[in-house]
Amino acid sequence: MIAWLIKWKWIGDHAKVENDIAAIVNYRTSPDNVKSLVEQLYVNSLCLRDRLRYVKSKSSLVYKANSDINGTIICGDNPFLEARKVDILEVVECEQGKQSLVYNKHYAKKKKPQQ
Repeated sequence: MIAWLIKWKWIGDHAKVENDIAAIVNYRTSPDNVKSLVEQLYVNSLCLRDRLRYVKSKSSLVYKANSDINGTIICGDNPFLEARKVDILEVVECEQGKQSLVYNKHYAKKKKPQQ
């Protein structure tokens, strides 16, 4: 299965997020729509004052979602959100009834053969 996987990433234990999977989005969703979603997810992690400031003016957001040359979308500081297309996405049952995601993060769009 191919999908956009949006995860929290961090540097150092002080910024660790309990549940690192923020969202899984249909792979057909455009990068611009994923950027908007990532920004909204990031805003939802802010204090109420900053959320209200964002509602009044989106330009008030210090860390806007940006994409790199590989199509990975980043938003935030530490912790930050990372969205990327992944494939071979599966849920694996772990010990004590917990679930985990397994995926190939090096998704490459297959090229159509030239005729």
